Amino acid sequence: MLTHGEIEDDSPKRASLIVGNGRPSLAREAAAPLPGRSAWDTPGIMELPPCGLYRTTASFGSIPAGRLVYFHNHGNPGPGIYLPKEWRYNHAEFQGNGQVIEDLDLVRFLEPLPPEGFYRVVEPFHCCEKRCRLFEQEALLQLGYNADAEPILFAPELVDSMLAVPAQGWKTTLATTKNLRQLRVPISKRDNLPPQ
Repeated sequence: MLTHGEIEDDSPKRASLIVGNGRPSLAREAAAPLPGRSAWDTPGIMELPPCGLYRTTASFGSIPAGRLVYFHNHGNPGPGIYLPKEWRYNHAEFQGNGQVIEDLDLVRFLEPLPPEGFYRVVEPFHCCEKRCRLFEQEALLQLGYNADAEPILFAPELVDSMLAVPAQGWKTTLATTKNLRQLRVPISKRDNLPPQ
């Protein structure tokens, strides 16, 4: 069992790379738009990965390999990565200021991660090679990550007719997430809950 531990202005443009010119760069800076079109609609442009959670597989300046980051592909002045500042309810909250990725070729060193949230088990599996915990088919789980981008599974329980999510979970591997399907769960602030 483990716990998480301690540890600008957005533009609506698509973030893209120019393909085939040797060194990728932001499309809005490098490609001349066709008449009546923006640089983002110019042929020969490849889109950057979507915004979301990633594991660094190489260093990004002061951010070492093997860290959980949020990649934001359309920030100002450019795409960047953000480190977690804290965890609330097994969910990472990220720093307000990130690190701009100057060399966009480096995005290849970002390994995408499944989103945090609630999942159901579609195939039974054990948390790890030691087989500490078996997760049964159709079980409800919450997926979160620690600062090292290691997935952690939390098993909610019904307590007095309320769903309780523990603060401790089981470390697992990304390979086990193939046994999970994400659920759509509405999110509300405590002040906005419907009357009981």
